[in-house]
Amino acid sequence: MIIALQNRIENSCICKAANQRIDQIIRNRKPLIFDHLPKCGGSTVNSYLKTVYSSKYTFAIKGSTKSQSIRTFQSWPRQKKQSMKLVYGHNANQLFDDVNPDAIRATVIREPVDRIVSHYYYVKRNERHSLHKIVTENKIPLSEYCSQDLSNELENWYVSHFSGLCWDDVNSAPQNAVNKAVNNLLETYHVIGFQEDIASFINQVRSVAGIGKQYQAKRINVTKQRKPLADIEKDVIRRIQEKNQLDIQFYQRIREAIHP
Repeated sequence: MIIALQNRIENSCICKAANQRIDQIIRNRKPLIFDHLPKCGGSTVNSYLKTVYSSKYTFAIKGSTKSQSIRTFQSWPRQKKQSMKLVYGHNANQLFDDVNPDAIRATVIREPVDRIVSHYYYVKRNERHSLHKIVTENKIPLSEYCSQDLSNELENWYVSHFSGLCWDDVNSAPQNAVNKAVNNLLETYHVIGFQEDIASFINQVRSVAGIGKQYQAKRINVTKQRKPLADIEKDVIRRIQEKNQLDIQFYQRIREAIHP
């Protein structure tokens, strides 16, 4: 009985020491803030990051209550905010000034028309999405999805998000808004990826953040039962393009800047 007790104590000490080493590794890992854009592969990135950062040092912006989550984080004492090793979620860019100043800023973008198509089919199959009921009950087709003022995510979302400008300012000076969005993304973010090559993006993050664990190419939250772009009518593509001309210009300039 005494031997069994000693073994338990020894095992407990070993586990405690191992946990301390793991905790130290996580503490030494570079902090990261991931700005998750809608339908750009962010769920896949989040799933991987959660396996390499301890929940103890992680803050996730809740999708259903983004503004409240952001205010909660901002209300924390400075030391607690900067102790977070991983911060991720929609509109995470609003916390850039609050996180550890050494945090790596990362995001993923996607070809704008393909993003809208994915967004539409995702909303149709996801009953929990705020737009699901509106789209399904009113039988809104893809051709009208960007024309119904359903969400600010459906019209030049990239330019608005990265420029930080309100819609009136974007519309009154669109070229200025595109320039500002391009400059802000290239100058503010350390790692910029593309949805069609998530693996390369994650490997870049691993490199700059000092993460050893390999990415296993597991995709999360992939939109099912959607048409590929090649099968969508040209008129529908044209209508989506008309509503997202600024995002298309923005995306092309980012592609050229990163892959000249």
